[in-house]
Amino acid sequence: MYESESPEHAAHVNYGMYVLIWIALLILTQFTVTAAQLHLGAMGIIIAVIVTPVKALLVLYFFMHLGYERLMFKGMFAFAVSTLIIAIGFTFWTWCSDRGGWGRHSCLTRGVLS
Repeated sequence: MYESESPEHAAHVNYGMYVLIWIALLILTQFTVTAAQLHLGAMGIIIAVIVTPVKALLVLYFFMHLGYERLMFKGMFAFAVSTLIIAIGFTFWTWCSDRGGWGRHSCLTRGVLS
């Protein structure tokens, strides 16, 4: 335990849990790679978009110890991530709107993502 760590924070470190999270990350990575190799088209992208944030949250929560931080720090992190998601969402919205919008013949149904 380092001098700057509190006893409560040091008590949360459990190496067995780190191994389990690492195994979960390996399984999720294999799932994503398998989905990509099966050439599922848009479904492969959807799988990657769902699995990747789950893996990122596992890394953030356990390996980067976000789960043991104060609520204020968690709130600031959530705000930064939300801002990033909104910026990426607006970028995609503009990109798709320039290619025909969101109707029946939108950029999503014309095979842009498949």
